[in-house]
Amino acid sequence: MEYAIRMDFQATNNEAEYEALLAGLRVATELEAQSLEVFSDSQLVVNQVQGDYLAKDSRMIAYLGEVKTLSAKIKEFKINQIPREDNKKADALANLASTFEFISDRLYKRSFSGPLLRCLRPEEAEYVLREIHEGICGNHSGARSLAKKTIRQGYFWPTMERDAATYIRSPKVIISDNARAIRQRQVLDCSVRISQSHHFSSPGHPQANGQVEVTNRTILRNLKARLERSKSEWAEDLPSILWAYHTTSRIPTGETPYSMVFGTESVRPVEIGVPSFRTLNFNGKGNEGELRLNLDLLDEKRERAELRQAAYKKSDRQILQRKSKAPLIPPWRPDLAKGNPIHKRSERREARSNMGRPLQSYQGFRPGTCWLEDLNGKSTSHPWNAEHLKKYYQ
Repeated sequence: MEYAIRMDFQATNNEAEYEALLAGLRVATELEAQSLEVFSDSQLVVNQVQGDYLAKDSRMIAYLGEVKTLSAKIKEFKINQIPREDNKKADALANLASTFEFISDRLYKRSFSGPLLRCLRPEEAEYVLREIHEGICGNHSGARSLAKKTIRQGYFWPTMERDAATYIRSPKVIISDNARAIRQRQVLDCSVRISQSHHFSSPGHPQANGQVEVTNRTILRNLKARLERSKSEWAEDLPSILWAYHTTSRIPTGETPYSMVFGTESVRPVEIGVPSFRTLNFNGKGNEGELRLNLDLLDEKRERAELRQAAYKKSDRQILQRKSKAPLIPPWRPDLAKGNPIHKRSERREARSNMGRPLQSYQGFRPGTCWLEDLNGKSTSHPWNAEHLKKYYQ
């Protein structure tokens, strides 16, 4: 049985050891224990209780007297000293406690990835999640991204990742396009059962899918998520969406776009509502010099980010090449059962007309793609991905 206590007063290490011993003795007497063996890594406490050391301090004398009073109620009582390294649980707790620090009556945790993180109470944590996810710099990201962004802002609490996942799984409104699959009765009934509103945004431009850059796609996704709230005034929401993008770390570089331009992270509204360590310890006199120093060191930071991005692209390319199968020489024909990647009507007609005919293939402009031509040497109007082809059998 494990027992935890909290002391609402300042205490020395020896006083804390006595408090822990007294708490254990009180529990043992409440349970009417007849035999008790205590193991402690405090040399002072063990030797004072055994009578080998003399208690001189008035507080130590008081603690020792209380221990003797409680231990007298137990028939068989022993206390033994064990090395600190053998007391694994106490050693683990001590190591855990060393990662926390009190500064100006506020609790902070030393992080592995950055500065001190301010520990938050439940109501403060709820505000921080809401502000980061839905505030002016929010981008409606996933649970892990939300937890990561919270840490980068300088906050911590033990159930951060779980709370972020719970917060993400509780949408107020479900916004989607007018795709037929989304409008199925089962999906609509599901949104009613979980008491969520389901709204449809205006149809997008399907021909542009896959042609916009990653940055533009991220901005468009965030903009679509806010269309229902902004309606025709979406342009007024664009600056906050851009702020959300600029202040969110990118996976390939590991940095935010803002820090890649200015060399430092921006101060966001949530750090004003619940002050973080850096806002509480802001030094106006030295701030200008530190900002200029960050700009001087910015080139080195960009080089590191460029190396990380190159490594990420290489890994991504290798994964894509493993998934892509190279086209072979035997005849092929389009396999629209694997999905229809074609958007133009003319291309769809061309694919259907070729479904019953053998087509020869030759290497395309990148691995996993190929151009098709019929037996008369006429090529198709666009290259094909090998996953949308299958062998032709007569």
